[in-house]
Amino acid sequence: MKICVVTANCGSFDKGVIHVPQSVEADFKYLNDENYPIRHCSFTPRMQARIPKCFAWQMFPGYDYYIWIDGSMQMTSPNAIQWLLDKLGDKEFAFFQHPDRTTLKQECDFIKKKLEEKNYYLTPRYTNEWFDEFLDALEDDYIDDLLIADTYFIYKNSPYVQEMMKEWWYYISRYNINDQLGLPYVLKEWDMKYNLIEEHYMKTKDFTYVGHKK
Repeated sequence: MKICVVTANCGSFDKGVIHVPQSVEADFKYLNDENYPIRHCSFTPRMQARIPKCFAWQMFPGYDYYIWIDGSMQMTSPNAIQWLLDKLGDKEFAFFQHPDRTTLKQECDFIKKKLEEKNYYLTPRYTNEWFDEFLDALEDDYIDDLLIADTYFIYKNSPYVQEMMKEWWYYISRYNINDQLGLPYVLKEWDMKYNLIEEHYMKTKDFTYVGHKK
């Protein structure tokens, strides 16, 4: 069993963390401005970080499982990887259920309201992103009843999963950098088998939220 853990700190946005050594053997890929230079003519740093989030399986091929961890989170228990593997079980993905909202429309409405209020945190992230256009692009029969907090998650590598991740990138690049929006939609469209972790993603015993540098 080969496991790859991937984190990207593009634009030195995050503080940089050192994970606790794990009880399960894994390779760690930490991307930063030195080994993953910002493509300034093409992407913002946040958008470039979405590439390994969607394409770790392509950038670092040959692993059975991939774990994505945002730079704001730190493994603070030696059992963190094993805990995620247990949550995954025999499914293709394991994600955290969003702790505050439950639908894509709720997420869109929440961010749009914050943008109207000129929220200091969300305004630089989501100004001019396409929220209504994204919702309009969903199939008419789509049941909007799932929102995921994808700050960190695990998935099993397979050609089918790889194709789904490509479509996830399509919705991120086509409509909205908020990758939490496109993810539930493509999971359902591709009929992926996943487990939802009901714990709050920032309140587990194995991971600690360390925040961002700016």
